Amino acid sequence: MSLFMQLHSIKCLNESSEASASDEVYVLVTVATLRPLGPGIPALPNFRVFRYGVFEDMDDDDPRPVIVNGPAFWGLDGVPADIQDPADVGVVISVIEHDNGVPEQYQELVNIRAGASLAASVGAPSPQARAARLASDISNVLNGIDLPIPFSLDDDHIGTQQLTLDASDLIPFGTKDKTMIFAGDGAEYKLNFRIGRLPHWAAPFPIAPARHAAQGAITAHSRHPDHIDVFWVGPDGGVGTTFWSPATGWAAPFPVAPAGHAAPGAITAYSRHPDHIDVFWVGPDGGVGTTFWSPATGWAAPFPIAPAGHAAPGAITAHSRHPDHIDVFWVGPDGGVGTTFWSPATGWAAPFPIAPAGHAAPGAITAYSRHPDHIDVFWVGPDGGVGTTFWSPATGWAAPFPIAPAGHAAQGAITAHSRHPDHIDVFWVGPDGGVGTTFWSPATGWAAPFPIAPAGHAAPGAITAHSRHPDHIDVFWVGPDGGVGTTFWSPATGWAAPFPIAPARHAVPGAITAYSRYPEHIDVFWIGPDGGVGTTFWG
Repeated sequence: MSLFMQLHSIKCLNESSEASASDEVYVLVTVATLRPLGPGIPALPNFRVFRYGVFEDMDDDDPRPVIVNGPAFWGLDGVPADIQDPADVGVVISVIEHDNGVPEQYQELVNIRAGASLAASVGAPSPQARAARLASDISNVLNGIDLPIPFSLDDDHIGTQQLTLDASDLIPFGTKDKTMIFAGDGAEYKLNFRIGRLPHWAAPFPIAPARHAAQGAITAHSRHPDHIDVFWVGPDGGVGTTFWSPATGWAAPFPVAPAGHAAPGAITAYSRHPDHIDVFWVGPDGGVGTTFWSPATGWAAPFPIAPAGHAAPGAITAHSRHPDHIDVFWVGPDGGVGTTFWSPATGWAAPFPIAPAGHAAPGAITAYSRHPDHIDVFWVGPDGGVGTTFWSPATGWAAPFPIAPAGHAAQGAITAHSRHPDHIDVFWVGPDGGVGTTFWSPATGWAAPFPIAPAGHAAPGAITAHSRHPDHIDVFWVGPDGGVGTTFWSPATGWAAPFPIAPARHAVPGAITAYSRYPEHIDVFWIGPDGGVGTTFWG
């Protein structure tokens, strides 16, 4: 995992005691790798001295620091690199007031002394001892003690300290700042250093063991940024779940509906507000079942919201337009699209149709609300076209209409997501294994469908999309080889070339889901060939 460190800012708290109107300072950062090569085998000298500045006109009456955001001094080559143990890296900071000296010569002086110090400390009892000696030797040489070469000290050494790392600095994501104060020669400076973890795709790993999940049904939703729930249908028709939180990590899987409640291939979940989540599935008898969690009830006993014979296996979706309303949609055995909804005033409404028989093929339906007074529903038709309808207070449920012609989509895979209230994207897997899309905006209406991944990339039955923020959307699919592929859109890149995030044989066709708990993180989940649940994340 890629960690970087950089000098972020410098601020003058007190100017030096010289007669000049302001200070001119520069900073030398000496970084050394100290991780032993093996038990009893110390690290060989491997280090580099970085210089930042000269920073001119540094005055103690400046209200704001100078923002440096300089090149990273870790890794050693400026490229972010992992740190396994905080003691593996020694970092020494020197602040120098520039008078008549040559900063490049001071940098070389420190370079020579650092090499000698690290060579002399090979037999030290610990990496920490080597780092402490390195800081002491650099401080001494800048104070004119034990100069390794003839050198005229024409600049003033304000101070040298060790930037000590601890376990809390090896952050899993985001950034963290560390502040140091340097005082000497009448001057005082505050330096702020930034430690950051570059976002990346993690190696895939399991969150539920083999034989927990049946092929074809997985869903995930986050009630708040520090919690995510994942749900699946088990081989016995039960509904299983696990969750992640900072306090627990990934919890052991457990059931929320007993055996025989759900048919493989159709499950969905949605959280109307941070203290409530609903889960929905199609039962073996074609009924629609649900359960929910709240702090007051825990997991409620499962109950039906649509009677037997209403839904075909393989296609159900839910979305909440606002905290006091949730809609659930399914494809019926006759190819119609049915729905029900919940509100505090009505409870669960009687199911009713929003698209007549013959409009939708089993296995693919999705819905998304762009704003509280609008919801769109999409499906794949028996002819491979993509159909839709929508609801608004002004129109009620609109008559269904096509947004992609016959032959564009394979049965079993469609997803939609809205990056902002005036835009919605719809994605599907094509008969040739390509990934297609269209979008709506007020300026364009429904755009002509176009491909974002070529033929052969995706297997029928599994596609998902999620937007981490308004200027980015990610799309994920299971490939014919069981790998997980993705592409993304941003204004800077347009649609990126597809690339893998999990290798072949990790996932089975028909089950993938993704959710972003906050803008710099997204989780992807799938069912493996052995019935386990796998995941990866970016962040």
